[in-house]
Amino acid sequence: MLPLIVPGMAVLIAPVGALLWRQLVSAHRVRDLEHEIVRVRSELSTTSDALVRQESSVEALEEDLEAARQAVLRSTGAERELVRASDALREQLAGARAQEEETRERLQKLEGELLGLRAVEVRRTTPLPDAERERLRAACERMGIVTADPTILTMFRDLERAAPSSLAILITGEPGTGKELFARAAHQLSSRAGGPFVAVNVAAIPAGLFESELFGHVRGSFTGAVADRRGLFEQAQHGTIFLDEVGDLQADHQAKLLRVLQEKTFYRVGASRPTEVDVRVIAATNRDLEQGIVDGWFREDLYFRLKGLVLRLPPLRDRIGDVALLAPRLVAESAAELGRPDVKLSGEALRALQRQPWPGNIRELQNCLRQAVALGDGPAITEADLRLSSQVKPGVGRALADPDGDAAVLDCLRLHRFDMRATAEALGWDRSTVTQRLKGLGFRALVESASDRARAALELAGDPALARTVEVKLREYHEHLLRSVEGFDSADQAVLACRRRFKNLPERHFRSLELLVRESLESGAPRGSRTRP
Repeated sequence: MLPLIVPGMAVLIAPVGALLWRQLVSAHRVRDLEHEIVRVRSELSTTSDALVRQESSVEALEEDLEAARQAVLRSTGAERELVRASDALREQLAGARAQEEETRERLQKLEGELLGLRAVEVRRTTPLPDAERERLRAACERMGIVTADPTILTMFRDLERAAPSSLAILITGEPGTGKELFARAAHQLSSRAGGPFVAVNVAAIPAGLFESELFGHVRGSFTGAVADRRGLFEQAQHGTIFLDEVGDLQADHQAKLLRVLQEKTFYRVGASRPTEVDVRVIAATNRDLEQGIVDGWFREDLYFRLKGLVLRLPPLRDRIGDVALLAPRLVAESAAELGRPDVKLSGEALRALQRQPWPGNIRELQNCLRQAVALGDGPAITEADLRLSSQVKPGVGRALADPDGDAAVLDCLRLHRFDMRATAEALGWDRSTVTQRLKGLGFRALVESASDRARAALELAGDPALARTVEVKLREYHEHLLRSVEGFDSADQAVLACRRRFKNLPERHFRSLELLVRESLESGAPRGSRTRP
């Protein structure tokens, strides 16, 4: 037997060693990819801000050049000097445009590099065999997740493997992609399935009640605390707590949540003794937390506490094949609610649904079909019943139908992520016209927000991910306006000069411009200077 023992042991050890080696190499590659993605995101953010500033510089120079040209036409004794100034501005404008184009190309290159890194991260998973795909599809359906998309199925397989452990789970994706469904599936597949599942939208909790809601309070700890109260963490004891919209947490709330995750204890408001807690934490967000770390609005240590298993759910437009599975089921559910079980979805309606971009994802699709079932009167839902005309290319259609509407232009700007060139091309306008529209909207938002640029930018952006870009533009527009009125002793004279300089600004926005100018000259220190840069 001795001659057989050595080769036998070698046969057993060799595959195990090879498997371990592959696992180590894969883990090392994943870490390298994550570090490279963070680096590229940081450079991408810097380049994007530079592009916005250069765009604003080009726009300001164009206005200065136009002002110089108008001054030349009005001047009688300083033509030569003004012509020289006009030529100098023209050279600066050409240089600024060239620099903007260079930055734009750099930005596109970085975006392509980031997409490539993400593709590498996705491709590292092997294709699913047919039998495994069918098993996962059936398992997803049992959890209420209707899909045949390979990416979603692969994520669900990872979820199955991670669910029995105590590993934290972070689910990212646009609103309406099914993040809570995945969280509930993780709970049901875990050993905590018999315990409670507590879902909480942390962004909806008022700041002053955050600790009381999450951690509870004791009687008499504050006015109105007439009895002890268990917080949401205590209510989830031995179960799962789902923290939705975790990317919208304030900085001090992030620190308090991190402490609970680290120490597994917390203090009720007004309590002198800590409370121990045993819960599984699943977090979700539609914001880019890695970009938040780079920009400084999300804590890196909290991110790594939440980032056990990361599931990035793709939007519905990237898995449009699932519409054919989702739509009939959603129609059946809506029809059952309304007592019309015989209503079906026609083929033409399904094809129309598959042509839509669905920016609101599954939630938008569900609302569309509910409306069609409620308002339709035939046995089958037709394309006309869907009323999809206003959903194609949101913003662009509205702007073409109502070219003077600020809301339509703002929709188009949001659709193209405030890229002035792309928005101008979509509307068939020149870029300066789009700039003047945004400038007018920006001046009005600054007045309504008491010159708080951050709040005005968020209001215009409509999406926290775009707020930084809009804030940079607002700062450039506001500071250019304030520079234009320097040296004027009279607010009336400054307003009159601004009317000449910003003559292409829509008339309805001049009132906001006038208020900003008068406030600046009367106070001597614009309120915008009190906001963060």
